[in-house]
Amino acid sequence: MDKSAQREIDALFDRAEAAGACLVAPSAPIAQRLRRRVARGDVVSPRRGVFARASRWRELDPGERDLHVMRALGAKHPDWVFCGPSAALAHGLWVPWRLCGTIRVARPCDERGGQRRVAGIRWVRGRVGERTIAAGLLVTSLDETVVSCLREARFVDGLGIADSWARMTRLGSADLLARVDRLGARRRGAPGARLTASCCDGRAENGGESYARAVMLLLGYAAPQLQVRIPDPLDRWRTNRVDFLWETAGGDRVVGELDGLVKYVDPAHMGGLGSEQVRARERLRESRLAVPGVSVMRFSMGDVSDRRRFSRLLECYGVPRATGAAAVLARRLRAPRTARRRQGRVRASTMACVKARPRSSGDASGPSGATGPIAETSAATNPASRSHASSASRVGAARKTLPSA
Repeated sequence: MDKSAQREIDALFDRAEAAGACLVAPSAPIAQRLRRRVARGDVVSPRRGVFARASRWRELDPGERDLHVMRALGAKHPDWVFCGPSAALAHGLWVPWRLCGTIRVARPCDERGGQRRVAGIRWVRGRVGERTIAAGLLVTSLDETVVSCLREARFVDGLGIADSWARMTRLGSADLLARVDRLGARRRGAPGARLTASCCDGRAENGGESYARAVMLLLGYAAPQLQVRIPDPLDRWRTNRVDFLWETAGGDRVVGELDGLVKYVDPAHMGGLGSEQVRARERLRESRLAVPGVSVMRFSMGDVSDRRRFSRLLECYGVPRATGAAAVLARRLRAPRTARRRQGRVRASTMACVKARPRSSGDASGPSGATGPIAETSAATNPASRSHASSASRVGAARKTLPSA
């Protein structure tokens, strides 16, 4: 490649990086040169026709990579409306990295014709509501975006999105529930979205704390108080804020502190201090918290990821278990999707029985009391009904052999 072409491509990369986007080749010859550089390893192509410097690409986290790709695709296809977790990134919501990597593009229900499959892009068919511009991209509205994310994501991932929405809007779980009912009712994933919305709390400072709290609830422990200020025992005008706080039945307190590396390596969180000074400050702060009647439990994201280990840790420190309505909520959180799939199979089996039922005026029994052809159809479509019918026949035969009282 001659030097003039090299300078031209470098200038294109500089402009794209300044805009926070990947490079879309403006012509076929430049695209061919870029593909040769991809083969050499100094350029990457995350999507077809989209390029980035390999050194720059390695510096980006998964969310930033998605935004760079979306800006390139948005420039290439101005009519595309990004939705779901992709739109959440543009709105500035916290999105777990496991939901990144696939760009979601909305496709209206009334749009005819199919879309060509493209690697790394998912076409989301459904109602496209209000649209807005966020981070220079055409995306679904904030409310539509958060409801879509909660319908798609698991509870441990969706709670962080819901918490970040609450922090951004300064609204609570009741407001989010109202939006789920208005925008997500009778749509797939609505029950799980309602459960997640009912647990959201904008006091959570980051996605890591939201993820840890979600795991606590799934394990059946009581919901903690968030970001509580505890008075300093030596200075009544000074307080120390803690991530999580529980109060036991005996009147003791358990403090939970999520340890992350950000406070030790990010200058924005270090307050102009060195790493060792920050660690010394944290040790002093913990000593002021660990007064009689208060236990301080420190844990990392590695502890949270190992749920069995994390449950033992919470148990050792005496974190109370959920009771009453909170315990019922914990049971519902553990398997909402499984329960919905089971309900769907039961409905499908019932509909098969109803469709196979003969339209005779003398047959007035419903699917539960069906006989003859209906019972045969139900047994053929549902193996569980065959075993139940055989069990019932055995019980009936046994009853006939018993002497009458």
